[in-house]
This record gives sequence, structure tokens and C-alpha cells, in this order.
Amino acid sequence: MAEPIFDTALSIVNNARERNLELRLIGSNAFRLHCPEFRHLFSAMNRQLTDVDLAGLSKHWSSITRLCEDMGFILDRRHAMHYPDRLLFTIPSNGLHVDVFLDRLSYCHTIDLRERLKYDNPTIPLADLLLEKMQIVQINEKDIISR
Repeated sequence: MAEPIFDTALSIVNNARERNLELRLIGSNAFRLHCPEFRHLFSAMNRQLTDVDLAGLSKHWSSITRLCEDMGFILDRRHAMHYPDRLLFTIPSNGLHVDVFLDRLSYCHTIDLRERLKYDNPTIPLADLLLEKMQIVQINEKDIISR
């Protein structure tokens, strides 16, 4: 299912671009796009793409929601009430999750993306992708191997 997830990720950011929304790929899909020569490592490590992670702007909350709903995703409204800096969508037919982090990535350190999203497309800038992954200090099994 890796390629359909990757294709869906690209479709979301392409649809966002058509609507003049700053919505960018982050995480594994972004690395997959920037480093296609290393896609074989996913297979070698038995790693699968399992979801779509995106970064956007909170001022576009309703436009991002409309875009995803137009593409068949359902917003988890209960999650949105408790986490105003993150939107979570699913496709009911296959369970695919789409996470949209708004304005910043907050891990060990905060990466403020509000002014950074304009510098690259369809991903966040490479330096921010590196910072995103380097902050993983407690790695989980999903980050290494997916079943």
C-alpha cells in the first residue's frame, strides 16, 4: 500500500497548491520524494508508509478541512477540539490517516514553520526535514520496522 499512500500525499499537496494553500509534506513521504534513490531501504527494512503527515498554517484551518473533506477524508472533530494545532483526518474505506500539523512542529524543540512553508514545495525545506527527524530521541518500532 506504500505507493497509493505516497500518491495520495502528493495529490493532497497538489490540490492545496491549486487552492493557493501552503500545505507541505513532512515525514517519510517527504524524504521519499527528496531521496528516491533510497526507496529500496524501505523494502530492505520491511518499512511501510502508513500515513500522510503534512504541515500547514492555522489561518487556513477551514480551507484545509474543506480540501481534505472534498477528497473524501473525514475530520476527527473531537481530536481537533483538544488539539487546536493539529488536524487528524481518515478515509473510512481504508483507514488511511492524514495528520496536519499547524504552524509548528513541537517535539524536543519547536520548529516554527509559519514563515518557512513558502521556501519549498511540495515539502518543508530540507533543513527542517532534517531537524524534524533528528529530534526523535525515543525511537519506536514504527520508525524502524513496520509489520
